[in-house]
Amino acid sequence: MPFMLVPIIKEAFGITLSKFKVTNKDKSSRRTVVDRQRLIPFAILLGLTLAGIIRMGYLLIIWRYAGILAVLFWLFRNAYYLTMCLFLVIGRDTDDENVKVYVAEIISIIKADGRKSDGVTTKITEHSADVFIDELDFLTLGEPVELNISTGVYDFKLKGTIVSIRHSYHQEIPSVYTVEILDFAGQKDAYVHMLYDRTPTLPQHLRLRDSYIGNLWKNFANRVRKN
Repeated sequence: MPFMLVPIIKEAFGITLSKFKVTNKDKSSRRTVVDRQRLIPFAILLGLTLAGIIRMGYLLIIWRYAGILAVLFWLFRNAYYLTMCLFLVIGRDTDDENVKVYVAEIISIIKADGRKSDGVTTKITEHSADVFIDELDFLTLGEPVELNISTGVYDFKLKGTIVSIRHSYHQEIPSVYTVEILDFAGQKDAYVHMLYDRTPTLPQHLRLRDSYIGNLWKNFANRVRKN
């Protein structure tokens, strides 16, 4: 990871970090955060690599020595990885949630008056759940509810409050409700385990037909499209 570069260099020279830094989970923001201090080492290394490519290209023309092609190959490869590191540092977004799992789990919502409605989750986080139920206008904003989640392996009875309602464009389609979980009933560890105990959403393998130029172009094109 790009963020490990400076600590690894310090450890190589015997400079041990006195504190173990973790991500600050209290701050919430929806804008892209560029850590310029972490960006500097990679910008310097990329600049030196590009200078090396220019120099080796010049020597290849002057000396006409085919062995320089091997050096150029590794310089281009190094430039590719450094560019990807820069993209990773520049494109790191902050958000109000550390983990968002888009998954459909069977749920039941019980109101304070005992009325019950079944549905499914559309998204769950460490302290909230977005639920879609079958009934129209079943819940109101700020209403306390009991949320039962059944996954086949886990069975939770949680208490929370409706903090958001996203209405559908069609009047006959129910809304999606966000439940802020206030009481885990002593099952917080099991709930977090359920949240993470699933196949990661990130790629699990590399495709053999992927190329450096193709991946670089896709990365650049996606960034231009988002902006």
